[in-house]
Amino acid sequence: YGLELELRKDLSAWFAGLNRWNLNLNGSYIISDEKYSEDELKLRKLGLREGQTLGTSRPLQGQSPYLINAGIEYNDQKGLQGGFFYNVQGKTLEVVGDGFYPDVYTMPFNSLNFNLIKKLKNNRTLTLKVTNLLDDDRESRFIGFNEESEYFNFRQIGRAFSLTYAVRF
Repeated sequence: YGLELELRKDLSAWFAGLNRWNLNLNGSYIISDEKYSEDELKLRKLGLREGQTLGTSRPLQGQSPYLINAGIEYNDQKGLQGGFFYNVQGKTLEVVGDGFYPDVYTMPFNSLNFNLIKKLKNNRTLTLKVTNLLDDDRESRFIGFNEESEYFNFRQIGRAFSLTYAVRF
């Protein structure tokens, strides 16, 4: 089950001074549910701790419960365009545990990026990109009983800057 909403709006319709600016929003909310197989249910029951209960299903592996994409863009139609773009997805089941090892979840990664493109004469462009402006880290965590967690994988990716000069022919 899911719900998706999308909005694309020329901001000059709301604010007269914001000609050439556009807003894009897209969001999804997803409910995924997969029933345990007999073997998975047996293993999970064997691995239960005191006070822990077990339902009949788990989230679908690889399916995020939500996605958000947003962007604000400028385009002067004369050769200058750019914007800020944000993306995030919810905690996602990455590796299915077996009852003795807990499930592994990819944690939300907040990605904010900036692009600026200037068209030059003779099919040339100059592009500036900055990725991961928020300097967020990518991490996956074992999530166990009572939301106890430990790192499964951790990457400090940092910010990246690029400046590109291109000629099309």
